[in-house]
This record gives sequence, C-alpha cells and structure tokens, in this order.
Amino acid sequence: MATNWIRFVTCTYAQLEGCERVKVGTVAQEIELKLLLADHADYVTVLTALSHLATAEVQDQTNYYLDTNRLNLRASRAMLRVRVQGQQAKVTVKAKATLQDGIQQALELEQNLPPEIAQAWCKTPPSHSTPATLAVLPWLCGSEAVLQPPLPVDAALHVLGAMQTTRRCFSIARNVLSPRAPDEVVRLELDHTRFGTLSERFEIELEHPLAAQLRTEIDAWLDGLDVQAEAAEESKYAQFLRLFG
Repeated sequence: MATNWIRFVTCTYAQLEGCERVKVGTVAQEIELKLLLADHADYVTVLTALSHLATAEVQDQTNYYLDTNRLNLRASRAMLRVRVQGQQAKVTVKAKATLQDGIQQALELEQNLPPEIAQAWCKTPPSHSTPATLAVLPWLCGSEAVLQPPLPVDAALHVLGAMQTTRRCFSIARNVLSPRAPDEVVRLELDHTRFGTLSERFEIELEHPLAAQLRTEIDAWLDGLDVQAEAAEESKYAQFLRLFG
C-alpha cells in the first residue's frame, strides 16, 4: 500500500516522457499572518467572539510531512505536506520560507491528489517512517524546481509523522473588527493543533498581501476581548520538527 499513497508524485521524468504530463499548479507567493494565543481559555474567548460575527466552516485536518532520508528539504528550508481533510487530500510544497514579526512569506505550490490516491491516504494513513520513492513533480526536481539544488529524480522519501488541526474559518469584513478599516471581507482562520500528546497550539492565521496592516486591526480587536496574541516565531512545521525531529 505504501507505493499507492504516493503514486501521484512518484513518476520520474523518464517515465513521464511519452505519456500525459502531470498537471502542475502555479507558484504562489504566500503572505500569511500568524498570531499565537496563550492557552485554551483565550482560544475559547476568541472562538466565542468570532462565532457571534460569522458562521464557521470547520475543517478537521491531518497533516503528513515528508522528507528525504538525508533531510534535503529541511536543509533547503522547504516543506512537503499531504493534507487529508474529509475524503480529499492535497499535496503542498512550500519553499524559501521566512517568518518575521508573525508574517510568513513563502513560495507555495499545491494541488489536489486524484480521488483514487486521496482515498488511499484517507483509508490507510501512512505510519511514521513509511518509505516511498518520490521524484516529486517538477516542483522539486529538474530544471523547473523551486529548490536549489533540486532533488535527484530518484530521491527516497519517508513520512516524518503527522499532526492534527481543527481549523475554523470565518469570513468577516475588516470594518467589523476595526471601524476605520475598509469593508473588505477577509478569511480569518482559528486553529487548534495537536502534536500528539506533546503539545497544543492555538493560532489565528490570515493570508493577505497586507498581512502586517491587518495585524494592527486584529490586535486592536483582541484588546477589546482582553486577549493578547504574540507573533509566531516558528511555523507549525518548524514546531513539529522541534518536537519530533
């Protein structure tokens, strides 16, 4: 079964010649605000306040991280993730990531796995250190790779492990949070992440080109709730590596 989980991204360039190429998503520049809440009590306070403003879309996610046996991706400040949510699975690559003052910027590439491969991830999730050969799409290998140097086309990967996140997504007008802000509707995400039994993380995330400006608006709104949020100094993935790496 291990090869089935990764089959969508195991074709080498040689194998792709003469057959239909895997359709690759476009590179996006992610700019995302990450604010950490101190504890579950503050999380509940924020959740209650947001629930009075909008109805949440609830997402239960299992996030699997992969790397080569030599941890090439970690050395290149890159991340490879398969996110399982319901009956769907999505593969994501993030590269050249930076995180400063709670603002993460990274190159991001992602696409949904085909239904039959997604079902394999959903029904029989891989365990820790499950091996797989991953000549990953053009994103990580070959002349189109976002990594320098790119991975070899026969790079061997394994599953590092997984973490669970319950994400609640709220679509809210900015002027609801801050009266002087424009009426632009933004997508605010409230996350509760569990790193096994080792740790929990409570976080507000918001992806937006003006993430730094929106932080001022969100901080002011949180002050009204008597909640203090700190700029994240590490991403979820970095925390995962610190706890399990």
